[in-house]
Amino acid sequence: MEEVEEKDIELYKKALKLWGYEFQLIMFAEEFSELFKELSKTLRGKGNGVKAISEEFADVYIMLEQMEIAFNINKKSIRNMRAMKLGRLEETIEKSESLKRREQT
Repeated sequence: MEEVEEKDIELYKKALKLWGYEFQLIMFAEEFSELFKELSKTLRGKGNGVKAISEEFADVYIMLEQMEIAFNINKKSIRNMRAMKLGRLEETIEKSESLKRREQT
């Protein structure tokens, strides 16, 4: 994700102050659920296309950014954790590909 602009941070803080952390956490779950629903519909051939998926992703990104503020999460710690988890994913893929190659020979 890209860096959040200062004006967006202020908007998120206003939303958190107006509706509260608990309500915004519920909204995060709701938006994530809507993304999941759209992806599920797409897998079943009943989705509304890339535009609908993009819209739901945007909602989830907005709520993720709010949750970063709500829980005072440092961007650097997220980047570090992300890098670690991507490394783990890469290792898992390499192991899986190696097993598949051995099975094919």
